[in-house]
Amino acid sequence: MRKCVVGQLSTWVVLPVLSASAAIAQDQPQQDYTPTIMSESGGAMMMTLPDVPSGVTGSGGPITGSGVQTIPGVMMGFDIGRKLGTFAGLDLIGNLSLFIGIGGNTATSTTTLSGPGTIVLSGNTQSTATISLDTTTGPGGATANASVSLTTPGGGATITQNTTSPVGGGVVSPAVTLTGDNTGVIFSGVATDGTTPSAAAFAAAADPRGYVFVGVGDLTGTTIRTNTYRSFVYYGADASFGLSPPSVDPTSFTPYITAGYRALRQEISTVTTFDLPEVAGATTTFPTLGLRRFEQLDANYYGGGVGLSVSHTLENNITLNGAIEGGIRAFDATYRGRDLAIFPIPTGGNATDLQTFDVGRASAEEHGVAWFAKGEAGFNFPIAANLLLGFTGTVEYISKVPTLARSGPTVQSTQGAGSGSLTYPNGAGTQSTSIAFVDAWNFGIKATLSGSF
Repeated sequence: MRKCVVGQLSTWVVLPVLSASAAIAQDQPQQDYTPTIMSESGGAMMMTLPDVPSGVTGSGGPITGSGVQTIPGVMMGFDIGRKLGTFAGLDLIGNLSLFIGIGGNTATSTTTLSGPGTIVLSGNTQSTATISLDTTTGPGGATANASVSLTTPGGGATITQNTTSPVGGGVVSPAVTLTGDNTGVIFSGVATDGTTPSAAAFAAAADPRGYVFVGVGDLTGTTIRTNTYRSFVYYGADASFGLSPPSVDPTSFTPYITAGYRALRQEISTVTTFDLPEVAGATTTFPTLGLRRFEQLDANYYGGGVGLSVSHTLENNITLNGAIEGGIRAFDATYRGRDLAIFPIPTGGNATDLQTFDVGRASAEEHGVAWFAKGEAGFNFPIAANLLLGFTGTVEYISKVPTLARSGPTVQSTQGAGSGSLTYPNGAGTQSTSIAFVDAWNFGIKATLSGSF
């Protein structure tokens, strides 16, 4: 009995078996009866995508957000196909397949810094504030200074701090001020320990044009926590046409061509918070600051490819099958992002309330060409008249999928023996997030139920 496979092999490998069964049911010769084959499938999948960069950088480069995420999901598909006729003495077979996969996961990263250095984070766009920080330590104790200034259309805000701790003393001093129109906010904090001695200075600013957080000095004990929820929807459609020789060999090969569409939608929600260091003997601690991001990456792929399927029939119409396919697809990728800055706003006395401030939106678009390859292998067996059950494993490679790239704000910093300084000279809304591309893998296993009518 001849076997043939095209497109979604779980549909087309069953065509000869179901054709024979349907012909018998219709009391017609098999060669005169060509049924339509429908298949429904469902299963599990995993996509490997690059970790989402937090954008936090230090003296040595990115601090958090690297590596690869394996994101689990589920998928389902639908196929319909039949023999369309003959061409050059070969059977012309057509197949239409649709599929969708969804998944998501949560990732948490915690990094605690140690020693002298710098720390920098900007939002999707950068704040218009100006910041100057410096620290000094020596035999006589420790000194930290901070100056932050922000101007908005409805009024500005400025904070200046100067703190010194002699040997045996320790100070933590945070300060928060809103702009006159409450659309912007600035923070500064200095910490000095005269016994160690050590000193650190921090600052943050948020306004409708962007966000920035910076720190310099001895950052020992500074903890960065990043919580990311990422979801994806991956769906598409393919139309395939294959030529199968009219053979009764138990093993058959079917070359085919395919044209189709793919879409990958990613939604990413990230919260990055900073727990700033405590100082022994100080009566005050730093409040929590942070940045919440809502981002969306979309990619659409249009193209086609060629493939080859193979099937081998065992006894009782049990069929082993496999296929390989490759091709190219043009793509367009878009990015949209929104940031909310998290600041501790004084509510009276020593009490504060964490509030969020909208700090701008960003977008980007890219175009290009990617190549893809995929393979499938599985088996099918009859469970009733005109009905087959199959199990298939799949793997797909895509050379380019969109991810995020973060660039830190331009700062001038110096580190010396017992001293450090940092200057942020007004980012003026400069966009810090862009689209980058990496390769990705998609693995799956599915069960398929196929029938003829």
